[in-house]
Amino acid sequence: MLKGKLKLQTMTNITHGLVKGIDANLVMIEVDGPVGQNEICFIIHNKLRLRAEVIRINGDTVSAQVFEDTTGIKIDTPVEFTGQMLEVELGPGILSKNYDGLQNDLEKMGGVFIQRGEITNPLDYDVYYPFKPLAIPGTQLFAGSWLGSVKENWIDHKIMVPFYLKDQYELKWIADQGDYKVHDKIATLVSPEGEEISVNMTQKWPVKRAVRAFKNK
Repeated sequence: MLKGKLKLQTMTNITHGLVKGIDANLVMIEVDGPVGQNEICFIIHNKLRLRAEVIRINGDTVSAQVFEDTTGIKIDTPVEFTGQMLEVELGPGILSKNYDGLQNDLEKMGGVFIQRGEITNPLDYDVYYPFKPLAIPGTQLFAGSWLGSVKENWIDHKIMVPFYLKDQYELKWIADQGDYKVHDKIATLVSPEGEEISVNMTQKWPVKRAVRAFKNK
């Protein structure tokens, strides 16, 4: 944590920072709050938001690797931290896409080359997909359990209980067979404490964290 060094004002809990050094794609940032290893941040250069990943933390100074050209970034350029690691969004449509290393949909990019600061949605949020339920209400489920499937090309794309859930959950409700968008609610789970959890056909997962919600590989 900083000790009153930064003058950035914020009304949220988002950590901010200022660039204090630049070495090619490595940027040193002085921060005003907590930051995690491998956390994603955005360097605000003019109207661009350049994505970077924290690779080293030393007190109130962090080093971040910028995924794009750092030309024009100057000392005291503002930085905004997301509180999240680099993630991939999983869901119907992912098997039909061409992505770059940050899961930008290359077919949605403007022009032949990827434009600096350009970010696209990894999935098609307005497309309807044919959902078929595979689980029955009242069933006890775990992370990775199959809720349903979507036919994507010739592959049965399985819709699963989110990987981050750690307990056993009861399936309270599941959508009927039909066409749904990826962010439409398709199931309701109930935790051992009685908390209801809404599930859609997507989930996000950090790319550097192993998925362990399986018994056999």
